[in-house]
This record gives sequence, C-alpha cells and structure tokens, in this order.
Amino acid sequence: MKITLVCAGGMSTSILVQTMVSSANKQALKCEIQAVAISRAKQEASDSDVILCAPQVKFQEAMLKEQLPHVTIATISMIDYGMMDGESVLKQAVSLVENA
Repeated sequence: MKITLVCAGGMSTSILVQTMVSSANKQALKCEIQAVAISRAKQEASDSDVILCAPQVKFQEAMLKEQLPHVTIATISMIDYGMMDGESVLKQAVSLVENA
C-alpha cells in the first residue's frame, strides 16, 4: 500500500511520516509512506492508494480529487495532525483503502 501525505511545503508532515512508519513496522504492515508538497502531489502521488491532506491544505482536497480521480483522498483530522499521531493516521489510511 502506498500512502502519500500532502501539505503546504511537504516538510511539516515528515515527522508524521516517521511516526506512521514506526506504527506500520510494529504492526508488520507493508506500506510505503511519503510526504510531498501539494504543488507536487499530481506528479508524485498519482500511483498512491490513498492521499491524506494535512489540515492546512484541506481547501485543496477537491482539486486533488479532480486531478487524481482514481486515488482515494481525505483530510487528516486536526487533532491527529496536531498530536502527530501516526498510529491514528495510519489507521485512517488503511481503513480508507480497505473501504474503497
């Protein structure tokens, strides 16, 4: 499973990616997790199973859905993002893929 997190510059999500990778390793989940800037999402996330938007770029979720209609796209909750709760965000991503 390929999970892409998008944010304004691709930097603020790097810590969240690390906590998600740690959680995936503990659960023995095979997945690739990356963070990219919203401006690069179309180019770098078109082969993702799920794209999760950081709350600060939620307003661009509809644009992403239009550009990448074959990818499941949602926004990370402000609480999970603020707490850098990689386990909860990973659970969200897995649930979205399973229910797609």
